[in-house]
Amino acid sequence: DRQAVLKRFQPALRIAGNQGRGQEVYNRLCLVCHRTDQPVSVGPDLRSITDKSFAGLLTAILDPNQSVDPRYLAYTIDLRDDSSFSGRIISESGNGISLLTAEGKPHTILRSQIAHLQGSRLSMMPEGLETGLTPQQLADLIAFVRELK
Repeated sequence: DRQAVLKRFQPALRIAGNQGRGQEVYNRLCLVCHRTDQPVSVGPDLRSITDKSFAGLLTAILDPNQSVDPRYLAYTIDLRDDSSFSGRIISESGNGISLLTAEGKPHTILRSQIAHLQGSRLSMMPEGLETGLTPQQLADLIAFVRELK
């Protein structure tokens, strides 16, 4: 229940965050998907987000499916050989689809190989990132993300 999680972490909005400690949390939980050193990453460049309010970031982190940029929706592609891939579509052509998995690995799949393509309304960002986080750590993470330039 994402609403219960949001309520449980509301105290983080009243705690002063430390950017240095927030960077440690970011490096551990976020950097794998929100990379700025690659031309294409699994998640968006967090420097480009428009709502950097404390409440906006709290919601985006704890309830990532509340508002999803269509470019970061998750897709599953089942192939005719019974294998499958999950990720976000990074490009399409008449011949195939390029998918970027959560691990950051690109896969180009020919349309002739596809048995089933299923889109979801869910973000590539998983729910539950708060597991093991304290309100202080979340406040630190928010302080770090707010200052990304």
